[in-house]
Amino acid sequence: MYGIKNLVDFLKKHNIPIPEKILEFLNFDILIVDDDTEILRLIKKTLSKHYPDAEIHEAIDGFEAGQKITQLVPRLVILDIKLPGMDGLKVCQNIRSDKRLDNSKILVISGHDIETYKKEFLEAGADDFLVNLLIFRFLWIKSKNL
Repeated sequence: MYGIKNLVDFLKKHNIPIPEKILEFLNFDILIVDDDTEILRLIKKTLSKHYPDAEIHEAIDGFEAGQKITQLVPRLVILDIKLPGMDGLKVCQNIRSDKRLDNSKILVISGHDIETYKKEFLEAGADDFLVNLLIFRFLWIKSKNL
């Protein structure tokens, strides 16, 4: 699979102007926030295949997520609901209260398909919600569409 970097290299080599939209996809950050290290590993592996030019970072609790989010200003945050320290809802609210993060997309993941959680997170500013049981089937599709 060829990445955006290969396309940019080709365009540069042939003195072809690089469209702004393409440059947006070069060197972007994704942050995965989950206290289950196995889920983190699987999500990272899945996204690495589909976003070979992305820098994929991890956080295992809400406080670490908050620190990394303000440092990285990631394009995409994949956020678990239940986290040690600061829960996912508070992390989501903090992201949406920071104007520097207006372009960051939030994809909430949960092992619980509870409509109340989904409603709370979407009202707090999450862009989409995905139940862990379906995560690996739909992760790439949902993240691509954000």
